[in-house]
Amino acid sequence: MKTAVTSRKETSDFPLRRRDEIDRIPVEGKLGNGKRKYSLDRIYAKLKETGETWIVLIIIVMNLDKLSRILSRLIFKLPFIMKFTIMLKYKTCNP
Repeated sequence: MKTAVTSRKETSDFPLRRRDEIDRIPVEGKLGNGKRKYSLDRIYAKLKETGETWIVLIIIVMNLDKLSRILSRLIFKLPFIMKFTIMLKYKTCNP
């Protein structure tokens, strides 16, 4: 049975616990992606250090994959951006 003191303490910790839960949602989502897309759930390392190394390397690969997607979009859009900028420049120069 809970006492009034512990109940008050739990209610005073509620905003902090709720904020922690909200902060964990994106992290857990990324770990879920790592498990599904990068086989993060198939790490069968015998040593703790080896398993941690695998996890760090997979996270690095995830970051590199995201960076490569961003750069490829930028490289693809760059000619269109340059053309649009040149068009705007000449349009404002010639009234």
